[in-house]
Amino acid sequence: MTRLWRYSSRDSALVLMTAGQLVATILWATSFAALPLWANLLLFPLMTFYHYHNTICATHSFIHCPYFARKWMNRAFSVANTLNLFVPNVLYKYHHILHHRYGNDPVRGGTTLDPSSTYRYGRDGKHEHLVPYALAGVFRGSNFAWDEVKKRHEMKQLYAELCGMALLALALLWVDWRFFAAAYLPMVYLSWIMTHVENYYDHYRAANPDDRFGDSVSYYGKLFNFLYFNEGYHLEHHIQPSVHWTRRGALVDRFKDQVAAAGSEPARFPSLLGFLE
Repeated sequence: MTRLWRYSSRDSALVLMTAGQLVATILWATSFAALPLWANLLLFPLMTFYHYHNTICATHSFIHCPYFARKWMNRAFSVANTLNLFVPNVLYKYHHILHHRYGNDPVRGGTTLDPSSTYRYGRDGKHEHLVPYALAGVFRGSNFAWDEVKKRHEMKQLYAELCGMALLALALLWVDWRFFAAAYLPMVYLSWIMTHVENYYDHYRAANPDDRFGDSVSYYGKLFNFLYFNEGYHLEHHIQPSVHWTRRGALVDRFKDQVAAAGSEPARFPSLLGFLE
């Protein structure tokens, strides 16, 4: 029997969640006009959170550890998940890889190498304020990611995903343009804002942006890491990003001495609630 999963059959949970998001979006679009206002107002935050959860869990894990043993299946999943993100999966992939390559680096020579660095648009060597970082984040850095896609010879994948996005937009406009304009696009944008808030507080209280053992912070809450597929182990993930999400917890003891030497301390709240620190 041909092996389906490249790393772990537990990735099936993440695949099912992404499929569920797409189905939920289609059902919401087709029933939007018939639903009472209160129902649409309730669905808006629920679907926003679903989108955000996909981005930081399923999409993030897929970037580092593609789920399937066969390349064509990973490419197909990337196209399908683009319909959830409404941003090309492969573009986000290389945007995120640049983030790992340069580790939220501070400004040197007038700019940063990491296009998503919290320091990039800051002043006097400090972090940029959260509000502009979160509001503008989804519109920044796509040119750098585009160049990476070209270098990696994945332009065909990018074009396939852009075509998928265009077809989805046309389909949603045909089903109900009011849904697309008043619910779907605001939902997607708000979700990406949440994702950038997440990244901001993953690094805002980092002990040392120049030390890979201190360039981010982790949150070790057990319930959170169960529900978020070990996304709380962010510092450990930055130390070894290729480790599968099921094994991130084991990195805590492996690197605890180096992390302590870097002056890193765990966060008291999940990153989305980092403003409570």
